[in-house]
Amino acid sequence: MAKQIQLPKELPNVEIGNPVFESVFDEEFGNGGLKSNYLICTICEGLPRNPVSLKLCGHLFCEACLGTYIGSQGGVCFIPCPVCKKHFNIHKHLQPFGSFQQWAQGIYKSIQVKCAYCAEYKGNVQEVDEHQRFLCKMRRIRCPNEGCTFLDTEHHMGDHVAKCPNLARHCPGCFLPVMECEEKDHICHTKLISIVKGIFKIQNIDLFKFYFKKHFASAFYFFS
Repeated sequence: MAKQIQLPKELPNVEIGNPVFESVFDEEFGNGGLKSNYLICTICEGLPRNPVSLKLCGHLFCEACLGTYIGSQGGVCFIPCPVCKKHFNIHKHLQPFGSFQQWAQGIYKSIQVKCAYCAEYKGNVQEVDEHQRFLCKMRRIRCPNEGCTFLDTEHHMGDHVAKCPNLARHCPGCFLPVMECEEKDHICHTKLISIVKGIFKIQNIDLFKFYFKKHFASAFYFFS
């Protein structure tokens, strides 16, 4: 059985920012809450995450969705609203959630949703957003091992990490981290010299050996 590896805490969801992630709130409008069509991002058609409105027309969007739309407009300052086509200045006419009136913030925060990934966690939109970004066991994350591009849910990632060819283990000879895929070709003194040269930007390795032997004679066996 593969050794269980403890994953770093709060690895981010790799789907953050794309329309699929932006719209995966499973809305549960209870206690007389507003109908969903009053608070919908017209780009992803989901309940807005980090809502942003346009001051001139009042249309509401996810911060990430509107940012993607603005980026697609060729870098100009005045662009049309995705809904009504009224032109707005991207530097003057964006209203972030923190500047909404208190009653509007209160309505948004009162909406209860549940996580569409695990279908278990429930809370207000900001609590569930944080859960889906960093905490849900069913969110998709990237393998934390350097150079590995494997993606899976956190629930299954532990099994991959334990046998990942990019998993770094400490060499018993030099105590440096060495990836499993590099173990066959690993030479302690070559690796150590490479690291030290990189840190101190050493060009003359013979001069470095002389200096190292003079001041750290007991460790010179690495370079002999």
